[in-house]
Amino acid sequence: MQRILSILLIGICLFLYILSDQCHAANDPWIEELKGAVGLSVGDLDHPRFPDFEKEKTGVDGDIQGGGREDFLTDPDTMDPNKPDVSRIIREWISIAEPPQNATERARFRYDQWGRIVGQTADGANIRPTGQPDYALASPEATVWSIRNKLDSVNHCTLEEYTIAKLDKRSIDHCIGRYQAPASVKVAVGTLTGLPLSDAKEALIKVGLKPRLTAGGAAPTKKDESTIASQKPSPGTALKRGQTVTLVIYGPYSNKVLIPDLRGMSLKSAKARLADNGLKADAAAAGSAPSSDLSFKVKGTKPSAGTSVSGGTRVKVEIYSEYKKPQVKIPAALGRAATTVKSELESLGLKPVLQAEGSAPTPYLSYTIKEIIPKAGTRVSQGSAVTLNVYGKYSPPLVAVPNVAELGLNYEDAKRKIQAAGLSLEKHDGGRPSKKNQSDIAMRQNPLPGVKVKKGDTVRVWFYGKYIPTKAEQVAQADCSKYPGTRAYWDDKTGRPRCGCVDGYVWSKKQNRCIKKLSPDEKCAQAYPGSIANGKKPNGKINCECPNGYVWNSDNGKPRCVKKSAARPPQKKSRCPAAISHIKTLVALTNDNNREISKRLIEDAVQEARQAGCSETQISAARGKSGGSGGGGSGSSDEDCPCVDENGRRYRVGLGQDCDMDGVTFRDYCD
Repeated sequence: MQRILSILLIGICLFLYILSDQCHAANDPWIEELKGAVGLSVGDLDHPRFPDFEKEKTGVDGDIQGGGREDFLTDPDTMDPNKPDVSRIIREWISIAEPPQNATERARFRYDQWGRIVGQTADGANIRPTGQPDYALASPEATVWSIRNKLDSVNHCTLEEYTIAKLDKRSIDHCIGRYQAPASVKVAVGTLTGLPLSDAKEALIKVGLKPRLTAGGAAPTKKDESTIASQKPSPGTALKRGQTVTLVIYGPYSNKVLIPDLRGMSLKSAKARLADNGLKADAAAAGSAPSSDLSFKVKGTKPSAGTSVSGGTRVKVEIYSEYKKPQVKIPAALGRAATTVKSELESLGLKPVLQAEGSAPTPYLSYTIKEIIPKAGTRVSQGSAVTLNVYGKYSPPLVAVPNVAELGLNYEDAKRKIQAAGLSLEKHDGGRPSKKNQSDIAMRQNPLPGVKVKKGDTVRVWFYGKYIPTKAEQVAQADCSKYPGTRAYWDDKTGRPRCGCVDGYVWSKKQNRCIKKLSPDEKCAQAYPGSIANGKKPNGKINCECPNGYVWNSDNGKPRCVKKSAARPPQKKSRCPAAISHIKTLVALTNDNNREISKRLIEDAVQEARQAGCSETQISAARGKSGGSGGGGSGSSDEDCPCVDENGRRYRVGLGQDCDMDGVTFRDYCD
């Protein structure tokens, strides 16, 4: 039992030794015996069996905190955060602690009850987590205590340091100002290699630097156990206060060590890592690297990583040579589209470099490859640059614009001349020419003659339109010979010349000529001698009347105006001419149409003639019988043709009608 208790006490002391080196006594045989029996040392701190050691020994960023847990009397791992005195101190720290981020100017942060940072960043961004965190435990205090090593304060230590110090009634002055060191103050890193761990830590803390511990290999000798195997950065490096120095610590001396995994490391780093483990390196070539990032890097070791060997063993380190890119064949490119060749080269892992080579000699070679360097078929390494000389856009040759406007060429001639020069013609309307011989003649052009343009360009040419004679010219050219008595004039309504009678004359369709235009009085005097015009009748015809002192007289069947003293009383035979004319008309119709006319109609006309006072001689003559005057009954005497129209022509009217009756529809002209 006593031996068991002794072993327990020794185990507790060894635990404290691992944390603080306070129990370390290099010459105590029982300590060495226990260390050998248990198989632990400072060098095993990074061993997989102790994955949380680094977290427990360091603060938020893994750095050793001032004061350290090596001086704690109360064990934080066995502390119950739900106990009233502990939970009170935890809540007190949360209420006063300022996160290290507050050391930044204008930052305003605090901790909430779950230990989360809340507040405002230096640039004004707000951080406001809500609800319970995913890692929440039974109480806020228990949750905060579970992450205590991540909670630090500007002037009040970490939560763990603060709680332990309060329970142990110790000062926290050593925490004040550690996040507020002037940025401009720098200190030099001393030489720490070979020093015991405690001395190295003390030297760093004194100058304001933070140690970070990393387990190294087995110590090369017994006396090198728990000493500094290497440091980073190297001695003499200037650091700001508060920055970290990494210390690699030798583990226990052992005659056997494991070869570390050196793959991907440089030869220099591999040698240093082997030296830290008490081994020696021999470089050996391992061939070309499979990728560029493995050039001159470690391929592996012989013996392989993880092999247990004696300290001081020489390990063969296989080093890759420089990465050699695969060889590819440059494809054919001449005459191909530049974009296509560029894409093909890139797919082969080459770097195309395009260079302009001027305009293409033909349209089909625009933007194609003129030359490729190196030439097609050459084998080059991937990543090599390949120059592509590329034709630009085809530019047609320049030609001089021919002269067509100044030469007065017509459209067809101008078109042939312009096309012969390799150009095209675009026709435009030049308007009405001023001369007859200018129709369809080029009047101006653009570009002007002699200007250099690209072959195939268009020349715009304006041509005169069709010559249109003036009104005067068209009137002068009009032919009015078909219309006797007329002359040509311009008709604005129809927009062309027409033939018309001169002033004072009107066109007679019956006579097919121009006749003098009579005044109303002249018309009345011609139709009814001695009469004058007096307005118009309701039907629109001229109303002819006798002037004062004159009366109508119808002697011989032709009404006329005579003086009142010369007028004779009306005779019974005044209607004779009309009756005789009617008989002649019936007889003429019978002869013209060669058809039988009822004798009764002719006899009725004869009876009317006798009642009108016509003599038998007149009646017989009208019927075409011998013994009467007039022979064949077709004469043109005043008696036979008693009526005169407005143009002076004589005519007969039907039976029962007078010459001056309104609405006369039948006129038998005697001429």
